[in-house]
Formats: sequence, C-alpha cells, structure tokens
Amino acid sequence: MKNYSDFAILDNGTLRKENIEEMKKAISEDDIFDIMKRLPQGKKMFKIKYNYLDQLPKKAIYNKYRHAIYSSNDASMIFLSYMFLSQIELENIINIIEGIRYKVSRGEIENLLVLNNFPSKL
Repeated sequence: MKNYSDFAILDNGTLRKENIEEMKKAISEDDIFDIMKRLPQGKKMFKIKYNYLDQLPKKAIYNKYRHAIYSSNDASMIFLSYMFLSQIELENIINIIEGIRYKVSRGEIENLLVLNNFPSKL
C-alpha cells in the first residue's frame, strides 16, 4: 500500500516528499507559505488573484480549463474542460442569486465569484 504522505499531486505539478515533510514540521501558516513561495508550484499559485483562500483551487482549475478550451486539439479534453467550467459558472450564478436574495452588497457578491481575473459586471 502506497503512503500518500510521500507525495502530493497538485494541479500544477507534484510536491516531493522532502517538501511535504518540511511543511509538516512548519509551526505556522506563514512558514508553509514561505516554503510554497520557493517551489515552482507555489510560485505559479501565488500569481493567481483571489479574495478568499478557498477560491484559490477553483481559480487555478478555472484558469487551467479555460486555457485548455482554447489551446487543445483533443475533443475529449475540451468537453471535460467545458463541463468543469460550467460547474464553476453554475456556482457563480447561485452565489449571485443568493446574494441578491439575502441583500448582500454588490461588492461582496463580486468577491464571491470565480472569474478569469477580469473585473466582473453584475
């Protein structure tokens, strides 16, 4: 049985066991961020703009699949990319509807949306 703490497959590459062990020994969140800033995967992730930390993986996926739709020649990859993007877009629509329903400010609703780093318009 493979020990999954030996490696971690990320959307933008694989972390080595040494990097994971170093993160496990980290005392604070800032220490983990410092470790990630040195790694190629972390450098790529820190370029993504987000409003809330839980948006980071969704934005990374959104950017990857949006790029795949325009750059891939593989029909199955384009279809899967479209399916993932449509799921994120559905979450955006739900956030807009619930934001209006609960009288959340426009700016707060915009912060909840996962977009491609372009200003959103409601």
